[in-house]
Amino acid sequence: MAHKAVRLPDGQFLTTGQVEVGRVMARGLTVAGAADELCVSPRTVASHLRRLYRKLGVCNRVMMVKRLQESGVVLTDEQERED
Repeated sequence: MAHKAVRLPDGQFLTTGQVEVGRVMARGLTVAGAADELCVSPRTVASHLRRLYRKLGVCNRVMMVKRLQESGVVLTDEQERED
């Protein structure tokens, strides 16, 4: 499923690739697992992660997922159960 670019509350945009990587990584996949699922190289995933961290102002995956949830990019477990 292709995702659209997303505008963050601070005005920055996440690219489609960054959104896809963020959503896959939020499910707990490794870089290699995310690369396999998205049919891209592990270096591409790592590059998207670096840019996500910078744009979101975070330094680890837990913080990244929290910010993506706060921005509505990634659904929380409760939101997924409601759907």
